[in-house]
Amino acid sequence: MNSANSNRYSLAYDHRDKYLYVFVDGKETSKEIAISFYGEIFSKAEEFGYDRVLIEEDFLNQNNIAEIFEIADFIAHKTRGKIKLAHVDRQEKDLALNKFAENVAVNRGFRGRAFGVFEEAEQWLLED
Repeated sequence: MNSANSNRYSLAYDHRDKYLYVFVDGKETSKEIAISFYGEIFSKAEEFGYDRVLIEEDFLNQNNIAEIFEIADFIAHKTRGKIKLAHVDRQEKDLALNKFAENVAVNRGFRGRAFGVFEEAEQWLLED
């Protein structure tokens, strides 16, 4: 696994057979932090030639609904339908807000889904 660290979050990349796996965590997240790490992830996916990405996230806090809307909008516009993304949050309490983000992004042409279970995310990501 390759790693990248900032003072606000940590990213670890693993080149899997058909997708790029990314683990991201930190002490806390914010809109600015999320936009930063998603931007880095999408740049790496493009650099390495991946059109499928599975992100596993572990932050103890969650952004508020207005910030989540802006993050989802950023993700949809940044990927422009070129990346199929599965997102797993280790904090089960965040699934409802992540599903809200999924709906916002999908309504803007995003190919992605939020999951609470890694195996379900991976299975969906690998479907054609």
